[in-house]
Amino acid sequence: LQTQYDNAFWDKLNEEYENKNYNMIYELLTYLKSVYVKLAASKIEEINDILDVDFIKQRLENNAYTNEELTTLANNILDIVKTLHAPVYDEDLENYRKELNDGNLHFPTILKRIVQLTRNIIQTLEQFKSA
Repeated sequence: LQTQYDNAFWDKLNEEYENKNYNMIYELLTYLKSVYVKLAASKIEEINDILDVDFIKQRLENNAYTNEELTTLANNILDIVKTLHAPVYDEDLENYRKELNDGNLHFPTILKRIVQLTRNIIQTLEQFKSA
């Protein structure tokens, strides 16, 4: 059931993105930002600079991002994730980064991968809490 829900969510996000409706993207970026700020309060300024959701929203709505700029944004988010996650996930992160930097940019797909890495961070923390 969770897999069906996840697939429906990502299908909807992709559909909205293709139709230039970015509301789900904004909600997702806002959520990710809140998670990262909670996990790394000492990096709040860096997180706020990278995940300036209002600025990202304005640029997306005005079609002002080049592929290179979206790639940079995604790489910067991956840099935040890398500082928060367990080293066991470094290979996954670097594979995502390689795919991204090879020009295989589809922003919803990259966000999906960033969310998976973020879930890994949360699951690892929950395992430590229960140990």
